Amino acid sequence: MIKELTYLTPAEILLIIDPNTKIDELVSFTFSDLILKKVLCLYKYETISNNQKKDPLVIKGESFNKYKPLKHENVFINHFVKNPELKIRLSELINLSFKNVKSADIYKLKYIYSNSRMKNYFKSNLFQKIIGIKVLSDNGIKTQIEIKRELKRIRSNTSKKNIKVVEELILMKGNILLIPKIPNLILETITKFQSNNSDVNKTTFVDNQFLLFQGLSYHHLQSLNSYELEFKTFFNSNDNFENSLNDYDINIDSDSTSNYDNYNYNTGIDNYDIGNH
Repeated sequence: MIKELTYLTPAEILLIIDPNTKIDELVSFTFSDLILKKVLCLYKYETISNNQKKDPLVIKGESFNKYKPLKHENVFINHFVKNPELKIRLSELINLSFKNVKSADIYKLKYIYSNSRMKNYFKSNLFQKIIGIKVLSDNGIKTQIEIKRELKRIRSNTSKKNIKVVEELILMKGNILLIPKIPNLILETITKFQSNNSDVNKTTFVDNQFLLFQGLSYHHLQSLNSYELEFKTFFNSNDNFENSLNDYDINIDSDSTSNYDNYNYNTGIDNYDIGNH
């Protein structure tokens, strides 16, 4: 398992894979990762309407107070720091969070690339610094190739319902979101594994790596496709936000494994309800 998949966030991984990744994808995966970490939570409705599926209420989660957010995550989180009782529609949260960000390029440059974790993968010469551009370094290109290869291998094993892949999916933490259409058998095995090791202070060895359980809720993964979260619509409807130069459209048949570079990432997980668990 390449180390980057065990500690970088989905948004950081996506930018290494493709620096032209669109803002709605970065935000979608960042928000979903915060749900997985139980930092934020989607309000649990007794009955849910179509509008609520597309634009649910967001509240803070049970892990909120002990989580230390990265800068690109904090655009969501800081509103709940100011108002712990905040209950806000996702569309309103995005509008509020990106009110001062202004553009996709600014979000990437000042909120993701600026993190010291990313300095080993991106570089810029004097001219690029002046105009605010980052490009993959030699190490970044090498890491990009390795990440693509690893994700392709893990995706293949997951689609074949290879139970041995469970250990790797757990090591990936939030980057499990980059693996589409995880079979229920795999998810149930992950949930069972987590249930049997529920003590957050308990450690175990997985794939010769030291794994610490930190309150991740893989149980919540099964809920993400119960909602129809329209991040692209949220940004397109925001007249104050500039989508910048992100015109590259990633979209191929999700059942294909031959053209991985153009793969359309999605959680692909069905039939569960996110709530306070």
